[in-house]
Amino acid sequence: ARAGASKRERERTDRPTAQRDPNNRTGKGGFGGAAAEAACAATRRSRAPRALVVAMGCSDSRQQQKLSRPPSPEAAAEGTTGSTAAASTSVTVGAAAKELQALNGAEPKPDKEACQLLVDKAAALVDAGLHKEALPLLEQAIQLTQAKGFGREAVWGVRSAHAECLAALGRFDKAVPRLHMVMTEREATLGAEHADTLASKLALSRAVCAMGCHANAVPLLQAVVLGQTQVHGEDAPQTLSARHDLAAAVLAMGNWQEALPLLRALLPLRETCEGGRSAGARATRGALAVALVKARAYDEA
Repeated sequence: ARAGASKRERERTDRPTAQRDPNNRTGKGGFGGAAAEAACAATRRSRAPRALVVAMGCSDSRQQQKLSRPPSPEAAAEGTTGSTAAASTSVTVGAAAKELQALNGAEPKPDKEACQLLVDKAAALVDAGLHKEALPLLEQAIQLTQAKGFGREAVWGVRSAHAECLAALGRFDKAVPRLHMVMTEREATLGAEHADTLASKLALSRAVCAMGCHANAVPLLQAVVLGQTQVHGEDAPQTLSARHDLAAAVLAMGNWQEALPLLRALLPLRETCEGGRSAGARATRGALAVALVKARAYDEA
């Protein structure tokens, strides 16, 4: 057996160098056996990542040269493919990020029920005379109407209620311009004789009267009385209220001669339609008494 092994060893040694390593495909010489395995292990150890080499403080010049070599054409092609895939991935991620940003920054959906609830609560507070408490609710309702989906009529209604609340609090510098804007938009869109337009004119005229500018309010009130009579009728509550405001504005200007017949004609209608003890009838009766005193008709007053 030892003789046979020695013979095989001599035959292997006598072979040409190109035939010693069956894995040597270049034909320029090589080696095999244990030495080849040792060389392969050394090569694998020398392929440590650059970050690992730097972290370990490696000063092997051969390793540094190897890491600094330009990539082969195959590696460059693979890197190009990888960069293309990375770019495609980044584009996809960017599109998804934009979509997410659009969803996060999208305008809120209209919450009409919440807006109507705020307006109803504010109206109840206004009826109770709590205008200061109603103002924040109306401001929240205005913020809700900024979302898409609310009709112009709803937006105008909330803005008008908010301006009227400001006027009741004496903040005429903000109330009057907003009421005028709503009235102008309604008149241009709905028409001068529309019920909403007439309501805006009446609210604006009342705010102007509260400022003490009765002369500026009289033309508005005359237009409102004429429109309310044509739309609702002569004995409608809206018409009677507008007629009272007109007579009161004329009386406040000091023109009691013109206000007196207006009030005398209005009082029987309010007593008949609304009742003798209604708030409207009492207001008209009081204004008539003031006009009679100015006319020195003390017995009738």
